[in-house]
Amino acid sequence: MPADLAKRLDVQTEPARPSTAPGTLELSGSLILDSDRLAHVHARFPGEVVELGNAGTGSRPVAFGQHVRKGQVLAVIWSQDLGEKKSELVDGLSQMHVDEESLDRLSEAAAEGAVPDRTLREARRKVEADRIAVSKSLRTLESWRLSKGEIDEVRAEAARLLREKSPDHQELVQQWARLDVVAPLDGVIIERNVTLGELVDASSDLFKVADLSRLGVLAYAYEEDLPTLDSLPASQRAWSVTVGSGGDAATRIGRFDHVGNIIDPN
Repeated sequence: MPADLAKRLDVQTEPARPSTAPGTLELSGSLILDSDRLAHVHARFPGEVVELGNAGTGSRPVAFGQHVRKGQVLAVIWSQDLGEKKSELVDGLSQMHVDEESLDRLSEAAAEGAVPDRTLREARRKVEADRIAVSKSLRTLESWRLSKGEIDEVRAEAARLLREKSPDHQELVQQWARLDVVAPLDGVIIERNVTLGELVDASSDLFKVADLSRLGVLAYAYEEDLPTLDSLPASQRAWSVTVGSGGDAATRIGRFDHVGNIIDPN
């Protein structure tokens, strides 16, 4: 353009410089769960599902998409194995107490020469056998990861039965067979694989609970864009994610920290 024409048109000129506005690259992608905040919920013991927890409002059982709190009961399992093993500990503690009292009396009598040594030795062996049986029951319950409080409840019941001299604790045995399956973290149920009356074992995934407050993002870049992404400094590795469409769309801002070959199982 001639200089006089540029002057008449008031054309302003500036030296050409690299653009300072960031480029935008639109990529398709997917959200992924944070594996550190994903819980596979199992029953500790095999048994029958006798109750399903509710979502906290009404009587509807917990289901896919519902929010749950840490410690909330998701299901109740009736485990015969657990009830019987707790009952064995009560019986063992009760028998050991009785045999220890008998040994004390025999020891006093033996000191006076009223009881033969053979009878005293047999009483001692019986007490020792009782202690071994109690120790075995305790180790079993501890290996099943029962809490100290749960084991203390069984000990307290054994002490109560001795005080009241009542051999009937069947009602409590029924309670001991109850196993609450609880949510290990605050989150959302993303999978429920159990129904009322179903028989389950300890390897079954009854529920999956995920904390959706933190998600990963996988963005699929074309091969020709990878060198550009790799060359970006850390300060420029920014992204915005739009989830949904229309009036329900939500945008989140963040930064990406890895560019590489990832196999998407989907």
